[in-house]
Amino acid sequence: MYVGQDLISDRIDALKLRNGRALIDGDNVRMKTIRWIVSGRVQGVGYRFFARKTATRLGIAGTARNLMDGTVEILACGEEPVLTEFYAELLKGPSFSDVSNIEMYEIHDEFVQFEDFSILYK
Repeated sequence: MYVGQDLISDRIDALKLRNGRALIDGDNVRMKTIRWIVSGRVQGVGYRFFARKTATRLGIAGTARNLMDGTVEILACGEEPVLTEFYAELLKGPSFSDVSNIEMYEIHDEFVQFEDFSILYK
């Protein structure tokens, strides 16, 4: 599925203004940990590898794993502007994927830490 630039911009704007609070506050950049559940044709098409390659390029740490219900779970830790860019890439996915929805949850646990971005197998 091709996700048009307007749809990506709308979803990024929604992410920036989630709960009426800007995720990007001018020069005040905060680190966040986000959990995304990606739905659609996202297993068996290289989606986790795409996520790892993109996260590594952007300097994001975290994990990607397949879930039993056919979705992919992404945990990502990074600066908010970079996470917004990562989200835009996750919406597109690799060429053989078809992303239909991404659910987002902010993780409020100071003990969640990642050294790099890895793929989990189980």
